[in-house]
Amino acid sequence: MRIRYPRLLVALLFLTSIGFAEPESSARFFSEEGGQTNAFLDNTEAQVHILLRPEGRLVFAFPSENSGIGLWFTGHLEMIQTSLRSLPAKAGGQEVEVHFRVDSPTTVDTTLLDSIRVLRDENAGVKTAQEVENARAQAGPSGWALISKESKDGGVLLGREQPGDFGDFELEVRPATLSEGGQTILAKGDVVMRVRCPFPPMVGYSPPEIYSPQFLTTDRTADQRTINSLRALEFLARREKLMAGSWRFLTYFGRDTLISAAMLEPILSDAALSAAVKSVLVRLSPTGMVAHEEDIGPWAEWRHLQAGEGATLQPVYDYKMIDDDLLLPLLLAKLKENGRYEVVKALMGEPETRDAILRNARYVVERLGTKKPLRLNPGESTGDWRDSHEGLGGGVYPASVNAALALAALDALDELLSGLEAPPKDLLATVKRLHPVWKQIENDYWVTLSPDQVRSRVANFERTLSGPRKMGFQKLVAEHKELLDQPFRFPVLSKSDDLSPVVVAHSDVAFSLFYGHLEQSELEDILTLLERPFPFGLKTPGGYVVANPIFSTKSEHYKSLGFGQYHGLVVWSWPSAMLQLGLMRQIEEYPSLKGRLQKVLADISQSEQRVGPLATSELWAIDLDENGVIWRAYGTKGDQTESNALQLWSTVYPAVEHVRKTMK
Repeated sequence: MRIRYPRLLVALLFLTSIGFAEPESSARFFSEEGGQTNAFLDNTEAQVHILLRPEGRLVFAFPSENSGIGLWFTGHLEMIQTSLRSLPAKAGGQEVEVHFRVDSPTTVDTTLLDSIRVLRDENAGVKTAQEVENARAQAGPSGWALISKESKDGGVLLGREQPGDFGDFELEVRPATLSEGGQTILAKGDVVMRVRCPFPPMVGYSPPEIYSPQFLTTDRTADQRTINSLRALEFLARREKLMAGSWRFLTYFGRDTLISAAMLEPILSDAALSAAVKSVLVRLSPTGMVAHEEDIGPWAEWRHLQAGEGATLQPVYDYKMIDDDLLLPLLLAKLKENGRYEVVKALMGEPETRDAILRNARYVVERLGTKKPLRLNPGESTGDWRDSHEGLGGGVYPASVNAALALAALDALDELLSGLEAPPKDLLATVKRLHPVWKQIENDYWVTLSPDQVRSRVANFERTLSGPRKMGFQKLVAEHKELLDQPFRFPVLSKSDDLSPVVVAHSDVAFSLFYGHLEQSELEDILTLLERPFPFGLKTPGGYVVANPIFSTKSEHYKSLGFGQYHGLVVWSWPSAMLQLGLMRQIEEYPSLKGRLQKVLADISQSEQRVGPLATSELWAIDLDENGVIWRAYGTKGDQTESNALQLWSTVYPAVEHVRKTMK
């Protein structure tokens, strides 16, 4: 096994000869979050994320073909971290080995060897696995066959044997036995698990390939959060695509790629940025829609079997989102804004990529040309980054799209098309005509509550609380009681089918700060929203929540967007980063507001320092006790779902710090 150290640090040591303490190898690193051990192995032989909840679940997640093995057990396991290693694999696949300590006899109740999507469903209590098995059984010899048997050396072999080119997908456990019901029994003592994945690891980047020379030569310190962020980025960044997150999203997501590339631009190389854009362009629909997600590997097989097309691993793309179509021109305009002209020039200089970019531009202009707010696609309950019906408060016209991204996308298209040697004049003229229409649509998403409305809605929310939460809430209200007598102006979260507003404050103003061209009055409204402390606004000591339902007229939002909800009273890492990058951008535009902008920047930075390692995770939970606001890892204590230990758009901290340093 080839051991390598965090690649950025190697480059820094070489280029600047700084005396960093030798870090742990990035080929093998670990983290603890929410009572779960995360182990990562990433070298030329294998790439895997292993997750262990000591009482209940073990997952081996392979980015290759988004495949994995999950074990749900009764008992207790402890990972022996130093034992994790890769082994030479047969038939071009991957093989890893890791040892566990078993405190008492442990029964593996369920074992799945399948797509990460199947494992995710199982973990959520959705029994997709049996539907998949039934479809494979009907497919006959082309489906994957399950195996479960005791081996000669005192172990158990669990897995699939697939005829064809992909070899075996197996889990071997030693020592272990099979019960009469086919369950795997682990005796007390040390257990060795060896996993064989039939798919070869994808190829990553070397430091000069992924990082810009300016970043490598100007950043001369590396705190632990920088190290963690870069490890995560290097794990998720492959030459063919940027994966959205691990373990749950180990595949391409269009939105995640576009947002992450835009925020990481200050530290990425031209080659890495170009590869990110091309990964989106090759997955465009014939009409120019950006693919939201790709189904690959075993899940693609399942999709083809459902469609009666036989067992094949040909990728399947979905185009159900409406925000990612706008994010493509926004990324290209962001590259031009930040001086990455060579990247855009090269993309426009290649006939295939130029045609794809213009195809998307025409699709976006056609959608915006309706001169009406963009609705979720027919039959869909999701469409923007919140990616859930609950996350939009039941609305179907997202504010993130209609009150932020649409107008910014028109400005981006104006910039891009005007810069072409032979611009499509019809398209450019339409873009200019649509600008005032979408300016008005954006303005229509803002509401102002009177002091009486503020007081009554705060009181309504308080009545739903009890115990320590109620005590903490009352304490926070008393600390800022002057805000009970002030109006509150903010953009609503979405609009319902009848265009009535979902009156929930939210952090999607980050899009406007980062991508938009704001008037001073608009910026001041956004700053006022960001300056208001919870429960009157979004700001908490643990960060800015992505939604605050307290001012909603519908009490069901208190729960669906409340404590522990995936898109409610939680802090997401990437909006926090985008807020900071956007605020720094606005300092250059409006130096007269520098003091207020810097104060909000300082508040966000301090909150990230308070939450510590959580700031590198996908999101973390905000809650209340008798003393006020508390925070914790997300995915515990009955939360709606769980957080990813690594999330692509949560790796952008080094870019935020790089911009912060270059501004001084």
